[in-house]
Amino acid sequence: MIHLYAFARNLTTLPAVRGIGGGPLETLAVEDADAVVSRVPKSDVSQEAILQHGLVVEALVDRCDGVVPARFGERFADDEALRAAVERLRPSVGERLRDLDGCVEIAVRVLDARERDSPSPTDGRGYMRAKLGELHERDAVAEALHVPLEREARASIVTPPCAGAVVHDGAYLVPRAGLGTFQDRVDKYAGAHPELTVLCTGPWAPYSFAAGTEVAA
Repeated sequence: MIHLYAFARNLTTLPAVRGIGGGPLETLAVEDADAVVSRVPKSDVSQEAILQHGLVVEALVDRCDGVVPARFGERFADDEALRAAVERLRPSVGERLRDLDGCVEIAVRVLDARERDSPSPTDGRGYMRAKLGELHERDAVAEALHVPLEREARASIVTPPCAGAVVHDGAYLVPRAGLGTFQDRVDKYAGAHPELTVLCTGPWAPYSFAAGTEVAA
């Protein structure tokens, strides 16, 4: 079987990392890009296989202009089956590769673990107003970070925070050339808000922005 890791645009060389089960990586020309694959003897959905899939994808990031990660588990009987599956998506794969050219994903999360006095429940109207005020304050704190980061990104995805310490949880598609400026924006915000915990991770392959290119039959 053929296991698909990602589509890569203008791939220079394959990374030295091995594929799932230790097999060598290969490329298969599809659209105007390369599908990065390896041959696997059987279906393997172990934690080790999932991690190996991720390692291959991340190793591609610095070796091509654009990479579209495949969802784990996309496997095909042979080369023709993969090409046929990609053909059904024309021109989605090519368009998404062009959209992601030169970009990586940066994840930014803001946590506020401070203990706050809960509004008194004795007055229903007052309680609701106090809770609404807290929400507005959290939104303002998150917006103060998101707006400048969004200016430096080609696209962004923000997950609405649930109850708890998470104030902001965003993924940003950032051009490699702008990574320094993006990080400066994050550092400036963190310095201005020492009461918050600001977590910035990446660069990653743009998993969050690869939707719509699933090719499995």
